[in-house]
Amino acid sequence: MGYILIPYQDFLNSPNYTLSAWVQWLGDPNWGYVFWMQGEVWPEEDQSRHIDVWWNPNNKCIDNILHTEEGSEWRINYMGDDLGIDVFDGDWHLVSVSLENNAIYTVYIDGELAAKDTSEIPVIENDGDDLWLGARPNDAGGENPIKMVGLMDRVMIWDMVLSQAHIEAVFENRGPGITRVTDKSMVRPIEKFALCANYPNPFNPFTHIRYRLDDTHLTTLTIFNSLGQTIRTLVQTVQGPGEYEVQWDGRNDWGIMVPSGMYFYKLTAGQHVEVQKMMLLK
Repeated sequence: MGYILIPYQDFLNSPNYTLSAWVQWLGDPNWGYVFWMQGEVWPEEDQSRHIDVWWNPNNKCIDNILHTEEGSEWRINYMGDDLGIDVFDGDWHLVSVSLENNAIYTVYIDGELAAKDTSEIPVIENDGDDLWLGARPNDAGGENPIKMVGLMDRVMIWDMVLSQAHIEAVFENRGPGITRVTDKSMVRPIEKFALCANYPNPFNPFTHIRYRLDDTHLTTLTIFNSLGQTIRTLVQTVQGPGEYEVQWDGRNDWGIMVPSGMYFYKLTAGQHVEVQKMMLLK
């Protein structure tokens, strides 16, 4: 793949953030870069990288290097065999990393906790450098980036630390990782009834819900909370076969914004009933 350069913005200097992306390795296992923030000059001894997330073929894992304020290197990784997930298997995998209070670093792979560590010395601040996706700049001008040999999709950046439950919700949204689904009942031809994963997920405050009908039905699409209470009815009408999309703005039937948390949406059409979950973050 190529690479994407995100110019510096204030949120890149936050002491609390979460970066997440679906990635797929192509070809023979090798080194490569997923996220790189700060340090456009590449001498190893420069010790100025705010974040460095890369593929490690030796451990079959995603490796992470950050630098502390005193100039030391802080490395967080895991063994792919121990986790049971080989990121070089050619499948799509969700890589999520978070930094909390410039000191607590957490790595999730496919929604599972892979590694977590705390540094006694805070991580250096990003004083104005950019975020690279899928590459590491190799010189001062960033003209010869060392690229990730693979694909990247659905990159998400939060100016906050997501909990493991939130990360799991991102993974369950599947994205390009739908190829990992082994339950054949979840893979339906387009002409069949289906309630699709909402996007984006997690979201704030808007999300889109798509569904497909195989015949004409009295159709109801409702949102309810973790207590089972209906908070919003988005659709209640007769609809013919086809594909539909509805947007939810995070408000209840009275126009009031609902609090952050896990919500569920239920589609009822004739004898068909299906439920999915989603996460509202503020």
